[in-house]
Amino acid sequence: MAQHNTADSYFISLDFQKAFDTIEYKWLNLVLQFQNFPLTFCKYIAQIQHHASSQIQVNQFITNPVPIKRGVRQDDPLSLTIFILALNPLLTYIQENRYISPVPNPTKYPPKLTAYADDITLSISKPLSLKEVFKTITLLQKASGLQLSPTKSTGVSTNKKLKLSNDFNIHWHSDCITPLNITIVSPQPVA
Repeated sequence: MAQHNTADSYFISLDFQKAFDTIEYKWLNLVLQFQNFPLTFCKYIAQIQHHASSQIQVNQFITNPVPIKRGVRQDDPLSLTIFILALNPLLTYIQENRYISPVPNPTKYPPKLTAYADDITLSISKPLSLKEVFKTITLLQKASGLQLSPTKSTGVSTNKKLKLSNDFNIHWHSDCITPLNITIVSPQPVA
């Protein structure tokens, strides 16, 4: 079995704070249009979003409708799909960015990330990749309204000499992380 140099590898589990609640409607509309959804479909989604409201019932009293100005409804069957579409520019950019290197492995096209709903796990190598990923995430945060959760976003590195700070809102562990109940152990670097 071939061994691959993992001396500067980073495994990062990203978690966005209140992910479904914070996406800006303008971002969703831009993403739908950019991905060439029919204009009629985009208008339907915009109508659903812009006319959404909520009421609160306390005992027998019901408040006036309160407009909902961002986010996707968690009980709506379309919400997960729309949320994934909103994250797709980030996922695509990271996967296609030549300055972001995957962890070396024997496959022809090693993935740089995996995603399941709002849980993203990155498998990248080289400090430059790390900086490029978080530069991209910062741009997404400004455009979309999403924010990384500094208490739930975690990472592990094979480079024990590199001092990783909380600059990226990541809690760095020395030995392992567990995204989606799958433990990723920091491998020992191969020379």
